[in-house]
Amino acid sequence: MHANEHVSRVGLTALSASCQQLELMELDWCEEVCDVALLALARNCPLLRHLSVRQCSAISDDGVVGVAGGCTDLQWLDLSGLELLTDESLIALGRSSLASLRHLSLSHCKGITDDGVSKLAAGCTELQHLDLTACYNLSSAAMASLARFCPHLRSLNLSWLSALTDAGMDTLAKACTQLTSINLTKCTKVRAPHTPNRQPTQPVISRVCADTC
Repeated sequence: MHANEHVSRVGLTALSASCQQLELMELDWCEEVCDVALLALARNCPLLRHLSVRQCSAISDDGVVGVAGGCTDLQWLDLSGLELLTDESLIALGRSSLASLRHLSLSHCKGITDDGVSKLAAGCTELQHLDLTACYNLSSAAMASLARFCPHLRSLNLSWLSALTDAGMDTLAKACTQLTSINLTKCTKVRAPHTPNRQPTQPVISRVCADTC
C-alpha cells in the first residue's frame, strides 16, 4: 500500500488493525506518521516485508524499535531522513536478527555512529544493499564491522562520509567480494580505487561513483 502525505496517525492505526495481512507499506513524507502509528503497524502487521518511512520526521527510536520486534520478516526497510534516530534503532534491528533483511537505507540518519552500525551488522548478516549517505558520524570502524559481518553486500552508498579512509575501504573491499556498486561521492580522504584481486568466479565492481574523492 502506498499512502500520501496526508495520512493521519489515527487513519494508519485503524488501517493496520483491519488489514493485518499487509506485506508492503510506503509512507514517505507523511508528516503525521509518528511512533504511535508505527507501533500499531508493527503490532498488527507482522507479515510486512517492505516498509518505507522516508522523511517521516516525527518517527524516533521508539517506532523503529517496535518495528524491529514486530515485523521480523522485513526484506526492505527505508528509514532515510529520520534525523531523530540514534544507535538505539540499529541495536534493536541487530538484536532482532532480521534474517530476511536485504535492503536498508539509513541515508541522512545523522545520529547513528560506528557502534550502532557494528551492532546492526552483527545481527543483519544477509544485507545486500545499504545506504549510509550523509551519516556523518561514521568512520572506517563502521566499514570494518560491515566487512566482518556482511559478506553478501552488493551495493553500498557511502556518499559524504568524510571520515572514511583508504584503509577502511581496503578492508571492506577485500571481505565483501560480491560488491558491484560503491558510491564514494565527497569521501575526501579516500584516494585510491578499491578493487582487490578477485577469483574468476567473483563479480567485478562495475560501478564506482567517486566524484571529488
